[in-house]
Amino acid sequence: MTFILQTAVVTTFLAGPGISGEKILHPLSPVNAPELAISGRIVGYLPEYRLDQLNYIDFSKLTNVVYFALAADDKGNLVAGNPYLNGLPLVMQAAQAKGAKVSACVGGWETDKFFSPIAGSAVARANFIHQLLNFCLAHHLDGIDLDWEPVANSDVPNYSTLLKELRPALSQHGLLLSVAVSSSHYDIDASAFTALDWIGVMTYDMNWPHADHSSFGDTIAAMDYWGLSGASRQKLLLGIPFYGSNEGWGSNLTYAEIVDRYNPDPSENCVGGYCYNGLDLVRDKTNYACRNGFGGIMIWELGQDNYDTRSLLATISRQAEEDYQIMIWRDSWRRPAGSPRQR
Repeated sequence: MTFILQTAVVTTFLAGPGISGEKILHPLSPVNAPELAISGRIVGYLPEYRLDQLNYIDFSKLTNVVYFALAADDKGNLVAGNPYLNGLPLVMQAAQAKGAKVSACVGGWETDKFFSPIAGSAVARANFIHQLLNFCLAHHLDGIDLDWEPVANSDVPNYSTLLKELRPALSQHGLLLSVAVSSSHYDIDASAFTALDWIGVMTYDMNWPHADHSSFGDTIAAMDYWGLSGASRQKLLLGIPFYGSNEGWGSNLTYAEIVDRYNPDPSENCVGGYCYNGLDLVRDKTNYACRNGFGGIMIWELGQDNYDTRSLLATISRQAEEDYQIMIWRDSWRRPAGSPRQR
């Protein structure tokens, strides 16, 4: 599935393979309009500690789920605890039953301690790649997501090499490869861009130590920054937080907790000292991503949503669907009779 979630709309798209061999739907680009994402995605992270929320998440509104998180040692051996492994088949069943693909995430904050030695050693890289591939095949996963935080400047070439070596191993089995990257640092170099199915830009936890960590203006600036990196906009996903932070980032509240505690208006983004992305802001960010040719939306994280009519995921899905329908209509209206559609 893609941004367009209603079957009646699918006939306005052309099916085609992604670089990993997956079937994705390609929106038809309007004439004289900004470049559109050729494979609109709504990607949501789901940590193992949110498995109690599994039955509340509407996976039909997602194209991809990233199950967080595996670790590794400095030799490239994967480390997976029982909670992660026990939850994996549950996540797979829930997501794939609704047409969403599932990737396993390796990493998280302060994972440079194992990523750096792995990426810097040809032997460790080879072992890591072998381990990742075997894990995917053993558990029938759809791909791998790497979340190395933070990436030092000196590690960028090695990280890029790791991705370029991992790509062909995964491609042989039609598996996806993606990364989460800093909003203000080029974690990988241009040589690795073609190895990736998508690049999730973490446009949150910005503007430290201020509570307003994911404003519309800061998000646009970060996406423009990555837009100048040489990566195709069609691979760049705009990150949206499902949580709020207070001044100094001393504590966070999930979006669901904010709704329960403060019952905010859809237009609000800061209440009770916590700044978050409210319904209107999430709608505006989704609209911006769609209208400016980015590849879609990335969410941290699904278990923090409110599951009633104020759901952020549902808002993202509705807005993306509306934007693509408008663009398709404009394409039909602008094209001279008999002229071919552009891809």
